[in-house]
This record gives sequence, C-alpha cells and structure tokens, in this order.
Amino acid sequence: MDIISAVMSFLIFIALLIFLPGLMDPGIAYIIAIVIFIAVMSTAGYLINTKFA
Repeated sequence: MDIISAVMSFLIFIALLIFLPGLMDPGIAYIIAIVIFIAVMSTAGYLINTKFA
C-alpha cells in the first residue's frame, strides 16, 4: 500500500509539473505543485497510518 500511494503521488506531481506552468507563471506553478505533492503524500501517510495501525 505504501508503494502504491508513493507512485500515485509521484505521478500526480509529474502531471502538475507538466500542466501547471502552461496555465500560470512557472515559478508559482512549481511551488504550487510541490505544496500539493506534500499535501497528497501527507494525506496518504495519514490514511495508511490510521487504516493499518
């Protein structure tokens, strides 16, 4: 389950890095992509922790 959440988070991060700079200023887009990636990884970690703890 950890591997699946990590791979899916990484794919979301890559998708954000590809699409967001086309929609807004690249500097802000990269920061938003990193923040969303951290939020997704944190949420996945929390859900895995509560489900299997």
